[in-house]
Amino acid sequence: MSGNSLSWALRSYEDWKYGINRQLQVHFHEICKMRPVNGQQQAENHDLCCFLDEDRLKTKRLARHWQLFGQLTVQVLHDKVAACLHKLAGLEGLQERLAKDNLEELCLALDKECAFAQPGTSGGSSELSLPCGPHNLGTGSSSTSSVSSLDQLCLTCTPDN
Repeated sequence: MSGNSLSWALRSYEDWKYGINRQLQVHFHEICKMRPVNGQQQAENHDLCCFLDEDRLKTKRLARHWQLFGQLTVQVLHDKVAACLHKLAGLEGLQERLAKDNLEELCLALDKECAFAQPGTSGGSSELSLPCGPHNLGTGSSSTSSVSSLDQLCLTCTPDN
């Protein structure tokens, strides 16, 4: 190699080395600038992770409380429905007793009217004139036959029906 080409190669090598050093310095300065930002972001990430973890735990506790509330609500509603059904059964029994008592009282009242109307039957109509008309005394049949004579009315009205 000649002196010129050697000096050109040496200069080229120096330029290349200078360029590499320049790039390294630029990258080093960028790294130095990024260090505080990186530290700040790591701190923010840590805080965010702590917040999210606390929020997750709160959510988990809240979900458990809602689950317990739901179970308790179901139990309370179940108990209330059972109490209402028990009360309803009692009221139905009371209603049946009252209906039977009312039927017996009605039959007794009709028997008294029959007894009162029979001795004094003189040439009048044989039909019983009650303010509410012919009665269906709840014998369970769905037919509504009208009572045409006083004797039929008194025979159909017994407390056992």
